[in-house]
Amino acid sequence: MKKIISVFLSLLTVFSFSTLYVSADESPGNDIYKDTFTVSYADYDSFSPEQEIEVDGRKYTFKNFRIIKGDNKTFEITVDHLTKKEYNAPQNAVNPNDNAQSGKLINTVFSESKETGRTETVSKNVSYSKVRLDYTIPQTYTTKYTDKKTSTAIDVHLKLDNMVKSDAYWIDTDGLKGVVTGYDALYYNLNNSDTQIPKNEKQPVYKGYESAILKSLELSDDYKITGSSWDGDAYYNAEGVLCRNCIYDAQLKVCDITASYSATVDLPDIITYTATSTYEDEESSLYTIEAEYEKAETEKNISTPLIVAGVVIGLLILAALISGILVYLSKKKKAEEQTNG
Repeated sequence: MKKIISVFLSLLTVFSFSTLYVSADESPGNDIYKDTFTVSYADYDSFSPEQEIEVDGRKYTFKNFRIIKGDNKTFEITVDHLTKKEYNAPQNAVNPNDNAQSGKLINTVFSESKETGRTETVSKNVSYSKVRLDYTIPQTYTTKYTDKKTSTAIDVHLKLDNMVKSDAYWIDTDGLKGVVTGYDALYYNLNNSDTQIPKNEKQPVYKGYESAILKSLELSDDYKITGSSWDGDAYYNAEGVLCRNCIYDAQLKVCDITASYSATVDLPDIITYTATSTYEDEESSLYTIEAEYEKAETEKNISTPLIVAGVVIGLLILAALISGILVYLSKKKKAEEQTNG
């Protein structure tokens, strides 16, 4: 009888502790439930999990959520040769390598580099208008050049490459001043010349004498006399010779010249910056979100561990009662055997 009671109690004890162990192991997990979702970056701000769910017949209410993994799709846009560490990147941009992809600005970082050996070819066309046919074009030309990257103006000395002359044409001059001597005779002489010209009180005679007049004025045939007039009354010079001043209307033969100058200019070294802007593709970027739920209050009122614990305690009490009855019956039987014996 003792062996039967011992075995029964042992089995009941093992069953009770096993039940308690399973109950203890399952209890915490039953109060919390976690679920995962995949959400695009564009939808993240508006993401809202269900506030109440049912799993395996149990009701859970939403507690909180967090990002457990991010799969960001990004692209970069670079702008180089900046002279200042300043660049206002647009807030939204299209991937220059993929027009189908657009993104929102995340950040902009700068890198610094030094540009050396900078040169620039500078050229300039210079017009020389209404110049004499024998005009000598300058072989050099000095101008200002503004460095496009630093906005610094420097003097540049250019060299003549070529020139183009227009056809010759005549222009009016301000007139040529001359002097005749021997004005009191029928013929007067041109100044600095032995050529004699018939006297005319109204105006100096010039037709037929153009070359002689130009020679006396020490001018070339690039001039053309077109008219004449007296300039004041006759007068005696220091030698007592009667003279009279005159003015010749004249034109000058000229042309236009376009000259081309150029040179390669050495520019100073400068520090430049490259701006790299990173954009995130909101449509393609994904977040893995873990949402946490906890068991609803109505489900917590009577929990599984309490029920199991009550059952185990009841079984232990029952076992104790049965054991007591068996012990009592065993003693009673022994007592009857001794009385009968």
